Amino acid sequence: MRYSHHHNLLEEHDLLNPNNTGLYSNYPLGPAWFPLREKTKQQEGWDSMFIDLGKTFFKGVNNPYAVYMGVGKIGYLELPSTILDVKPRNRIRKKGLKIYLLEPLSTYNIHETNPQHIYANYELDDIADIRARELDSISIFAERNELPDVTVYAPDYRINEFFGMTYPNLNLYCSPVGWIYPATMKIDIDIPEKTSIRAKFWCGNWKYGAHRHLIASYLAGRFDSNEINLSWIYSSSPSMLKNNLWFNLKKLKKWENPILNGAQKLDLLAPQTMGVKMKRALDITEQAPDLHTNTNPKSYYDESFCAIVNETRFAQATGLLTEKIMMPMLNCKPFIMVGPPGNLEYMKRWGFETFSDYWDESYDKEEQHDKRLAKILGLIDWIGSKSIEELQDLYERMLPTLMFNQVRILDLQEQLLAEPITKNILFKRLG
Repeated sequence: MRYSHHHNLLEEHDLLNPNNTGLYSNYPLGPAWFPLREKTKQQEGWDSMFIDLGKTFFKGVNNPYAVYMGVGKIGYLELPSTILDVKPRNRIRKKGLKIYLLEPLSTYNIHETNPQHIYANYELDDIADIRARELDSISIFAERNELPDVTVYAPDYRINEFFGMTYPNLNLYCSPVGWIYPATMKIDIDIPEKTSIRAKFWCGNWKYGAHRHLIASYLAGRFDSNEINLSWIYSSSPSMLKNNLWFNLKKLKKWENPILNGAQKLDLLAPQTMGVKMKRALDITEQAPDLHTNTNPKSYYDESFCAIVNETRFAQATGLLTEKIMMPMLNCKPFIMVGPPGNLEYMKRWGFETFSDYWDESYDKEEQHDKRLAKILGLIDWIGSKSIEELQDLYERMLPTLMFNQVRILDLQEQLLAEPITKNILFKRLG
């Protein structure tokens, strides 16, 4: 049973998938239903992205697959009534089913009585107690329908290494379909002059994260305002920071006082932004505005030496890259990666170069999260101790690496679009 492509994939998939769930499939995954007449704004956004995916990674893919755009459990797959009809089930048993997750795993600890967060902060030693809501749902669906060959592709680097034993009925691979940005973004190659550098660091923050709060606090407490381009949109206090961290701040004893002083100073600065206007600081329980007006504040990059990239996640085992790392590379800037261990290794698998020829990047290999933070703060200190003139000279020396990364993004565009995802060697080699 095969469905032909016409107009765009969405028209076809509208007939096969429940609306307002973010789940798309080219084969019916359960009982038939009628599409809803009204779609949420979120569903409309997912639809738009799915059309883009249909022009890129899923163009010409006919074997059974599904894409999940959302975060958290896939409720539809957990319904007892979600049982495959005979023909689709036979086809899927013969060909296998590939399920692609656009968002990183939504993890939780099995010992938490009421896990509220989208994901858990955890140490590598806790991995036996960590589960993923999306993998739970898919595993239940595969078991109910007696599917022997279900493969899940997620943006989490080394996913099989950390979750393969927990979900033995699933084949797990890293393949970040959600990293559609290099395939679709418009790129304007520009190399800033070293003389335009006047600030030491660029550090953008939008949605709240405890690791982001810590780094922003340290920058605010350690450096003069003219040395940093920093955005922070939340009210802040030392107690708020300590309450949200997953570890005792005293472990960072060398940096504890400037971090706590900075957490207080952030409250006076907020809402501090780059290229976006906000009237008031938000409480961390409030949703950050979903603004896409200026995700690349170019002038702020141009005048900064180095970008501190606070990734979406930090305290977890699997690496994770988002569009946030693309921007410093597009703007020809070096960066410090504040993310899970192995993120720089992950970038090298994509073919990018990092900066171990110029400074210590051993933080990437440190799997204990507070120790990784200590190494990152030490690197910030090392860069921060240099004068602007010294940083301008260092920037000039780094230009070959920075220009290589710019061009690599252009190469990626061609390579990502060359073949459908099922045949594209670039996706297959990530691990």
